[in-house]
Amino acid sequence: NVTIQNMYVTNYQDAVLLNGVASPIINNMALVDYCRYGVSFGGNNSSVQILQTNSQRTSILANTVGIRVGTANAVNGLLINNSSITGNALQGIVVFQDAVPVAFDNITITNSTISNNLQKGMYFEKLNNALFSNLTMANNGTDPTYGFNNGIDINLKYSNYSNITIEDCDIINSGYVGGMPPIDPQNAAAIAIKARDDAPSYSGNPATLNSVTITNNRISGPQNGIRFGEFGKINNTPTNVLMEGNDLSFPFAHKAVVRRTNADVNMLCNWHGSTSLPVILATFAEAGTGSTI
Repeated sequence: NVTIQNMYVTNYQDAVLLNGVASPIINNMALVDYCRYGVSFGGNNSSVQILQTNSQRTSILANTVGIRVGTANAVNGLLINNSSITGNALQGIVVFQDAVPVAFDNITITNSTISNNLQKGMYFEKLNNALFSNLTMANNGTDPTYGFNNGIDINLKYSNYSNITIEDCDIINSGYVGGMPPIDPQNAAAIAIKARDDAPSYSGNPATLNSVTITNNRISGPQNGIRFGEFGKINNTPTNVLMEGNDLSFPFAHKAVVRRTNADVNMLCNWHGSTSLPVILATFAEAGTGSTI
């Protein structure tokens, strides 16, 4: 039940460390030009609120991250609201998972801006019961030297996960092709969602994901819009995927929707820039036994 608020914190290694705390509030804070992390999570934490807080690098500095959760660190309950995370050399938000999994559960990120983060806007290896709503995410994943650029990369590992919703967001100009060629054309994407069960690295301890809802978003590449499953692999999940009411009409260099899973992706009332079924289907790429329907 500790609140820190109304402060400007700058030029520290980490601006704020939360380590084994319950019900902390970070309110109306300016975390500027930290040398490593804006907010760093250690230990096990619960019911965290980050409100009206800006985590910002005003110039690119190597290895900087806006919010970081380590492999063995757990969070049960996180609200980020009316905040911004910008200008990091790596990720705006990064959440790692341990081979002995720990929780990152009951997560809400809403009414916020996560933009201009060089490699990824948000990256998750653990994520359960999550809502991303009314986010502005622009110019994430633009590093010309990095081979895995994404706007949002949900790359779940070592456990069973469910209930992820992305709604009413602008996820634009994110996921550029970078790194040394040859590059898989399905790699970079504005959004990538997969539960890793692919050999050889993850088949012995597979992850699953059930229930993904993506509604009323504006999604642009430039390379790919949204990819389900890992590029170059086939994953069994996510299952129960619904894409409804999204604007996918932008000129992607490769595809608007890539599915590399053995589960269906249900497409309902999305706008593809055309009413011609052959034109729409040409913007899909499919692999695995599922269907994009």
